[in-house]
Parts: sequence; C-alpha cells; structure tokens
Amino acid sequence: MSRTDIESINGLHTEALAAASAGDLARIMNLWTEDGVRMPPNEPTAIGRASIEAQYRAMLDQFTTDLRVHSEETEVFGDWAHSRWTCSGVFAPKAGGEPIRGEFKCVDIFRRQPDGTWKMVLHIWNSNELLPALETNKALFRRWSEEGMNKGNIALFDEIYGDCVYHAPAIGGLKREAFKQWVASTFSAFPDGQYTIEDQVAEGDKVATRWTLTATHRGKLMGMAPTGRRVTTSGISIDRIVDGKIVEEREEWDTFGWMQQLGAGTESAAANKSLVRRYFEEVANKKNLAAAEELFADDTVFAAPYFPKLRGLEGRMQAEAVVHSAYPDGRYTIKELIAEGNSVVARWSFRGTHKGELMGMAATGKKVSLTGTSTFVIRDGKIASEWADYDALGQWQQLGVIPPLEKAVVRTRPKTKAKAEPKAKPKAKPKTKSKPKAGRQRR
Repeated sequence: MSRTDIESINGLHTEALAAASAGDLARIMNLWTEDGVRMPPNEPTAIGRASIEAQYRAMLDQFTTDLRVHSEETEVFGDWAHSRWTCSGVFAPKAGGEPIRGEFKCVDIFRRQPDGTWKMVLHIWNSNELLPALETNKALFRRWSEEGMNKGNIALFDEIYGDCVYHAPAIGGLKREAFKQWVASTFSAFPDGQYTIEDQVAEGDKVATRWTLTATHRGKLMGMAPTGRRVTTSGISIDRIVDGKIVEEREEWDTFGWMQQLGAGTESAAANKSLVRRYFEEVANKKNLAAAEELFADDTVFAAPYFPKLRGLEGRMQAEAVVHSAYPDGRYTIKELIAEGNSVVARWSFRGTHKGELMGMAATGKKVSLTGTSTFVIRDGKIASEWADYDALGQWQQLGVIPPLEKAVVRTRPKTKAKAEPKAKPKAKPKTKSKPKAGRQRR
C-alpha cells in the first residue's frame, strides 16, 4: 500500500467538498469516472456521468454548502481503493429557511486511471440529518422553470427530461420529441413568459408544483395568430423523477381563462376574417401570387363552377392566374363576412373587363359585373379550402355566349263586370180579327 496513493485519495475528499462549497460542478465531475455510481440517501441511484451530474446540479442549484472532512480510513488494493470517511457542516437552502446541519458518513470506491491518477467509481453517503431527495427533486423543476422556461432555453430540455411522456387535457399525450416541440412553440409564442413557483409538494419520486405564468402573446400558437395581449394563467404540474430526470409530467392549467384573455372566439374569428380580407386584397385584387404562399396551406383545396376541384398551392395559383389573365383589371368587393369557428363565409361582387382568353373564349372587351359567395376553411392560420359559387349564367350572358333570357312577366286578366240579366220581353198580345166596318160587308 503506497502512502502516496492514500494521500492522493484523501485529497480527493477535500477537493470534492471544496468544489461543492464553491458551486463548481466541473471540478466535482472531474473526480468521477464515466461509469460512476452515486447512491445518496432517499434519492434514486445515479448511474453514469450524466445522471450523477444532474443530481449534483440540482443540489448546487438549491443549496450552498460548507463541509469539512472529519475522519478518513482508506485502503488500497492494487488499482482499486476503498475509503470510509465522515464530514460535517451545513447545507443552506438558497431560497431561505432553516439550514441542514449534521455529520455525513460516506463510503467510496476509487479506480486508478492509466495516467496514475485516481477517480471515483462509487460514492455512498448517509446522515442522521438526511438531505432529502424530495428537496433535490423540487430543485430540478425549479431549475427548469428559472433557467429553461423563463429564459426560453430549449437546450436545457435535454438535461431536465429523460425519455418522458407529457399529459395535458388541452394538448393530449405527447412523447418526448413531440413534447419538446410543443415547449419550443410556447417559447416562440410567448417569448417574455415568466413562471413563478407558488408552492411545491414532494413525496417519493414525485413533485407537485403550483405555478403562475405571465406572458405576452407575440407568436402563433395552435393556429391562433399573435394578439399582442398580456395574459396570466395558473396551473399545477405533477412530475415523476427517475435518476435525476423527469420521465413523466401531468399538467392541469386554466386553459379556459387563458383562451378568454387571448380573445378566443371573437378574436380568432376576427383573425380569420382578416386572413380572408388579405386574400381578396393582396391576391385577388393586386394579383400578388407570391402572397398566396403565405395565405394558403400547402394542401389547400379550391372548388367553383366551371373549375375542376384543384388541390395544392400550385392548383390554387393556377385558378388565380386564369381569372387575372381574363380580367386584368378585375376587382372584388367584399359585401359581407360571417365567421364561426374555423369557417368564414364571404359575400362578394366582381367587376372587370374581358381582355384575355377565358376557358377558350377570346377576349371580347366587354365589361362584366357579377356576384358570388365563398366559404373558406382556416387551419393553422392559413386557408385550407375555398368553396365558391357565383353568377356564372350572368357572366356568360354579359359576354354574349348565352342570349339574355326574357324576364318572366305575370299577366293578369282585367276585371270584368258581371253581365246583367236580360230583361224579360213583354208577352205579345194575341191578334184578333178586325170587325168589318159598318156598311161594308164581305161578299
């Protein structure tokens, strides 16, 4: 047994405590092998550098330490060493409260490295004044809240969350990558979001956290265009922590109040109407087909009389090009917009001069005026479909393809007076033979 080896190993104890007191995580981790194992009291066993680092980080985030080596007993067996030692001191909560004082008992196993130095393979410690894993688990969520969510630091997600599953009524069940994408989208939608932890309760491997969020809606989220509104909501998260990482999170938050503050319903309807107005002004009237890429979904659908059902952004732009070519001065006027949910109905009129080919018909130079109605469906802030009906008959009549139809005229018969009953003719008196005058006799 080399005295030099024993002194080197005992020096590692002192270095570990000094690094912890300085809050220097890198110095602490420099003492460990890649396959190290850490077994603290009332905490899950940490296996491997990543898990060990997560435990130390959670501890340093929550406590400042002032520890000193009290006694040591070290034995060396070739390239392996065993050490039993004690230390005493204080763990002081950074958030305030009573410090944890006591004597801590440790057992370590070290392995000699190829360069002759020693590094820790196993660290087991215990105390009569246990530093609970419950506090460490609480600190893990607090770190995510303060360094991750409040700073929009999505890179920290991989340090905090393991192979996790997220559950929330408004979102559903999300596996790790889908959950990470959801978190990133909330950072984009609410870049100034600030979480405040109101209370925490821990038991076993679970931590329940009650929190409040205040933020400004500056980016699109769940299809809702940014409103610029300042909102405050609250919720409770229950996290299960294994090996220093969150592996399951169940969350309930005031979705209804949040949506009300954002003006969901009235504001979303207004946003959808605004999108339809932009289509008529920028694409239909100004003939700006480049704007269509921003306004229409990639799989958008268009259907109208005398048009085949067109699918996709390219098909939609083909339909626009047909109208723009036939009526280069064409202009739509919105008469009325009605919105409900993700649907908007537009009643419109159109005026234009037929200066280009239209469905095989050469330009006539005739002016056309017609009306129509379109139903738009909005999805994720873009137009997913338009179903249009318009006065096609009136168009063809004005272009001279179909002769004007006679207007239906309802003719009414003039009123006539009732015929009067014919008057009864007086009865003719019977004829009588006239008597011969006196002096004249019939011969």
